[in-house]
Amino acid sequence: MSAAKKRAATPENYPALSQFLAGYLHEDFVLDHKTPEGARDAFLKDANAKERAAVRKELDQFLSESDASAWGAVRSDFGALGGAWTPKSRAALASFAEGFQGPRRTLKR
Repeated sequence: MSAAKKRAATPENYPALSQFLAGYLHEDFVLDHKTPEGARDAFLKDANAKERAAVRKELDQFLSESDASAWGAVRSDFGALGGAWTPKSRAALASFAEGFQGPRRTLKR
């Protein structure tokens, strides 16, 4: 996808993902869930199938659209979506995403 066609990383363009991040990976997520994976798993338990599918779809889209971007830009974009967790690497973000529904395609490193 060309830079001109890349979807802006805004809550308006990723509403389900943004709502998940703000609701489960907020500034107190460590107190509530201990880890990002704990927050994800709590969401998966609490959410209905439609909500889980919407977050999974938007997370996949975010990952796909950020493949060609520098990691610093990806981290910034992910942070702009509303959560307090900032993944330390592409591998950490990919690992987190895998927990939504099995392995994802390989991300560029």
